[in-house]
Amino acid sequence: MTSVCFGDHGREFLLVQTARLGNSGNIFIIARQDYTREEGRDKFVFEPLLSWTVRDWISLEVSADAEKVQGESLNYEATVPGIRIRLTPKGKPLEMGVAARYDVSADSQSNDTLKISGLGTYQVNGWLLGANLNYKKQKGIKQEWGFAMGVKRELRHHLSLGLEVSGSLEEKKSGEVVAGLYYELNHGMQINAGVGTGFNSDVDFTAKTAFI
Repeated sequence: MTSVCFGDHGREFLLVQTARLGNSGNIFIIARQDYTREEGRDKFVFEPLLSWTVRDWISLEVSADAEKVQGESLNYEATVPGIRIRLTPKGKPLEMGVAARYDVSADSQSNDTLKISGLGTYQVNGWLLGANLNYKKQKGIKQEWGFAMGVKRELRHHLSLGLEVSGSLEEKKSGEVVAGLYYELNHGMQINAGVGTGFNSDVDFTAKTAFI
């Protein structure tokens, strides 16, 4: 089994979600941190996430989103329950699924947000490809469509290198591109890290890590 196979928690990438789920009863704890340099200001985003594979085709998750902008205090943004469903047979080269998240805003002045993603994953030899079609709707604000795509290649056992891109499909197309390194520390523990930049946006530099 190649290193691109060991995850099976839907978080094999940094920007892209996959349709790959673990075995029934699996529990994953994911600690994610993002750093962004935008318009001369530093921003840190923290997203601890707990995922439970109820069955090998469905998982439930909940995360807590917080951010720290340069010159401001740490701000708790939202509590986010979610669900992920694999729609195709497990273990096939091509797997399809759907994920939904509901951002419950911690600010009474802000509206909650619904996010739905179509998930596609294809594995061939030492390559893993992922693609998402994303929909977001916040009350009082026009719906927004976006995308995410990623590819990674095994360099050696338990170590892969990849490239990811995500962005908006609206009139002003913008997003970010990230080069990532994905490493399995030991059985059941993985760390993903990447650096990148924005395109058609104010993002100058971004760095991301995820410990799973």
